[in-house]
Amino acid sequence: MRPERRNAGKARLDALRRHMAASGVQLTLLYGSGFHDLVRSNWCWYYSGLKQIGRDACLCVPAEGDTVLMVTPRWDRLRAERDCWADEVRAVDSLIEALPDYVRARGWDGCRTALVDFGRAPEAVSAMAYSVFSDHSRVDKAALLPRSYDEWGLSLIRAAVDIAERAYARMLAVAAPGLRDFELAAYGEAAMREAGAEANFLVVSASQHHFGPSPATGRQLAEGDVILVELSPAVDGQFAQICRTFVMGAASPPVARNYDILEEAFGEALVACRPGARVGDLTRAANAVIERGGFGAYNAPKYTRARGHAVGLGAMVPPIVAEHVDLLIEEGWSFVLHPNQYFPDSGYLFYGDQVIVESAGARRVSGKPPVLETVLQDATS
Repeated sequence: MRPERRNAGKARLDALRRHMAASGVQLTLLYGSGFHDLVRSNWCWYYSGLKQIGRDACLCVPAEGDTVLMVTPRWDRLRAERDCWADEVRAVDSLIEALPDYVRARGWDGCRTALVDFGRAPEAVSAMAYSVFSDHSRVDKAALLPRSYDEWGLSLIRAAVDIAERAYARMLAVAAPGLRDFELAAYGEAAMREAGAEANFLVVSASQHHFGPSPATGRQLAEGDVILVELSPAVDGQFAQICRTFVMGAASPPVARNYDILEEAFGEALVACRPGARVGDLTRAANAVIERGGFGAYNAPKYTRARGHAVGLGAMVPPIVAEHVDLLIEEGWSFVLHPNQYFPDSGYLFYGDQVIVESAGARRVSGKPPVLETVLQDATS
């Protein structure tokens, strides 16, 4: 394991223990379901460093003493020991059978305990945990978990954005009339895997007029098609996202004009994104630009869900960028800002980038702002 990765894991566990001490928590158990999601935290992976392959895992973090990662299945022990930074790995066939006995042997069953993500566990697993630990209901788990990214997390976000940008460049290079949209998606997926992404959430769709994002349908690319691309690779469990639009052939005047509106909307929202501002201010800043462009009626949820959101692995803050969200923005946040929007004369368009909030304000992670690319190649090239 690389020293910087192990050091990052130690720092995360040290921070968790400081929060435990401040909250009077003697033991934290973090459940892992093996389900990794673009828009949900995965705290077991975040604090253990392990991408589990079994159904159940549990990281045990006592206020003092060794951390223990219990994983299923039993035969995954060697890989778990190699990849995680817990002090001890115990590979078992059944978490339900092994965890209670181990907890009692360590004398933890009387501890004031924080149970994290056991609500996502199968009913039998959660019932086991709640029966073993009776003193868990009054623990404020939100006080234990981070609301911003550490330097290791931010480095993973930067790496994921770099992978997404390289994959998008590959897709632009191969796009040609006659290529099917799912083939274009496959080029993007392959490029991200080759560059080191271990997971990806990918949206690629082609149409002359999009009513919203959709999966690939098998459409053959043709002149005049607008291609929507959303790339969300994960590096060491940490996702990041970019949203891009390109056109086969010359962009129509409505498409070009409305893309410029989205670019301006993103810029205004980015200026509004600073520590101490409210998340809703970002949406209001973007919406104001679209209203000035004459499309205020299309700011409604029917036409656009949100102006951005956090991405998993760690802190899911803000969960959504919308007018009603009054959370105060904090330094160290990172999320995708995307004023993606439907326009009646051009269809739905993408424009979005991962951003990082710093003390002086927010900045995009991408090396350069996206532009409305136009691509027209010979199908035989």
